[in-house]
Amino acid sequence: NAAASTPASSTPAAPPPPAAPPPPAAPPPEEAEGKDLRSKVIARLKRGEALHDLELAGAELEGVDFSGALLERRSLSGAKLDRCNFTGAKLTGADMRGVDLTDANLTGAELTSANLSRATLDRARFQDATLSNADLSVAKGSGASFEGSSLKGVNLRQARLPEGVFNSADLSGANASKADFSQSTFLKANLSGASLRDAKLKQAALAGANVDRVDMRDADLTGANVHGVNLAAAKTNGAILRDLIEEPPPE
Repeated sequence: NAAASTPASSTPAAPPPPAAPPPPAAPPPEEAEGKDLRSKVIARLKRGEALHDLELAGAELEGVDFSGALLERRSLSGAKLDRCNFTGAKLTGADMRGVDLTDANLTGAELTSANLSRATLDRARFQDATLSNADLSVAKGSGASFEGSSLKGVNLRQARLPEGVFNSADLSGANASKADFSQSTFLKANLSGASLRDAKLKQAALAGANVDRVDMRDADLTGANVHGVNLAAAKTNGAILRDLIEEPPPE
């Protein structure tokens, strides 16, 4: 008789090794690029190197020190620049449409012909800056300071800048029609030849300002301080001139 076949003994299979943990998720490309761009900008500025090959439009660059930077005709449109330091920076002809300059310092900056339309300017400081022929139309922000700055021929049409400081600023030939300067100060400012037509100047301090040939038609000057202001030299047809104050402003 043939020997009965014996089934082969089977060794149980070894359990598979534990799966390796998944690699950490990479940040979204736009976030990684933003952080990389920010670090590049900061490093180059510290080394005094140019930024001409970096795309700065829409960048998140809050708090970066751009003091003395050369940014003529560069596009920074839509960038977040709050708390940035642009002291003495060269921004002639720069495209800064829609930028956020909240609490930014632009003291002594050169912004001739720059485009800051629709920019956010809360508490931004433009003291002694040059903004001749710049476009600030529809810009908004309370407490911005332009003290001693040159704003010759600037476009401030429909800007909303209540509680702004324009003391000793030169706004000759500016177009500020339909702008809101409520509670702003223009002490000893030069407004000659400017248009403030249909502007809001409620409780504004205009003491000592030069309003020669200023178009104030339909403007609202309710409660404004006009001490030493020759309103007869301005066009005031249709302007609201109620409760005007003609006393020297407090020191």
